[in-house]
Amino acid sequence: MKNQLVEIIEKYDMNGFKGRYDSSGRHLGGWGTDKNDWHGYCDYYVEALTEFKDKEVSLLELGTNYGCSAILWHDFLPKSKMLLLDIQETMNPKCWDIMDNDRFTYANCDAYDEETPSEVENLFPDGFDIIFDDGPHTVKSQKECIEYYLPMLNNNGTMFIEDVQSVDDFDELQQSFDETKETLEGNYSCERVDLRHVKDRYDDLIFVIKRVDE
Repeated sequence: MKNQLVEIIEKYDMNGFKGRYDSSGRHLGGWGTDKNDWHGYCDYYVEALTEFKDKEVSLLELGTNYGCSAILWHDFLPKSKMLLLDIQETMNPKCWDIMDNDRFTYANCDAYDEETPSEVENLFPDGFDIIFDDGPHTVKSQKECIEYYLPMLNNNGTMFIEDVQSVDDFDELQQSFDETKETLEGNYSCERVDLRHVKDRYDDLIFVIKRVDE
């Protein structure tokens, strides 16, 4: 049976980035996701997200880009409500036509600015069941994701930090996680997911944090 996320990607012709570029190589607008093109994440995410599939869940995505990964979550998690953040205004207008506009909020902002988390809490005061970090993929921003947004992770929720650039970076993220969880109530655990064998891609590494209170 075909992977459900791959089916969604094919339905909307979203496999790989398609777009215009300026002379420096910067995207000027486009379409697509790298979840099944450059990266080999789809099998993992189907398994990891199936427990949320028929539940009313809240989802935060840091680094929405063209919006095509948001379409994946929108269709795969039909009862989800999403907050989508990106520092660049690159979300394709087609996303508003494809997705139920009552189920997502899009904000053009720097998710890693220290003032943004309070604004996020105002928009979603009940926190999030799923958090995706798909931003700059620097250790600094990934550690800030943990520091700023782990306090918003609900019980039985999961945070996925994608595209960790090196297995060595896992140690720094582990340290940030250990320090942050000490300031929080609840029971948290982490996992280092190595998917480099799927596409032979150096950064198919995901740092996963779960909260399961006793």
